[in-house]
Amino acid sequence: MTIAVATQETTNQAVARPLKVLVPLIKQDIEEMQEITDRAVSPFYLSIGEKLLEAKEQGMHGYWKIWLRDNFKLSTRTAERYMNYASQTKNDTTVSHLSYAEHLHNKKQQAKLKPKTEQASAQNGTTTAQVESEAAKLEKEALRTIAIKIIDTGYKVLSKRMHPDVGGKAGDFNRLKTAETQLKELI
Repeated sequence: MTIAVATQETTNQAVARPLKVLVPLIKQDIEEMQEITDRAVSPFYLSIGEKLLEAKEQGMHGYWKIWLRDNFKLSTRTAERYMNYASQTKNDTTVSHLSYAEHLHNKKQQAKLKPKTEQASAQNGTTTAQVESEAAKLEKEALRTIAIKIIDTGYKVLSKRMHPDVGGKAGDFNRLKTAETQLKELI
């Protein structure tokens, strides 16, 4: 009778999930929180940027940095980022949906591509359109590489679960291999 009671008590207790299961779940929650937070504060970044642009247009030549320092706890660089975000969002409908973090990420990506394209242009005597075309090709190739890595990672994770050697069904594993091949062909 004591054995039955002990067994019953242990089955009623919650079993903790393994760390390898918890880590991706926690990471996903953090990522979602950051995305939601970024989306929530982006209108404020936009509003601040618009007002800073309006203030700077009032002819503060030589006094801009002093005015910023005296009135706000903002560095000149941060103020410039807000203003850049506001002016780009206002002037370009293709970026108006971007959050502030996405905008900054795009600016960093453009900055990385710019020196390469300018250097290539100077060496080859190419036109701006050719340089932009080359930059677009580089971006497309970078996206393709990332997509292949995502497919490979997903395949590895699923194959560890679905392989017949670890108790999976052969048919399911064959479908997984077919899906991987087809996805790579689409890219």
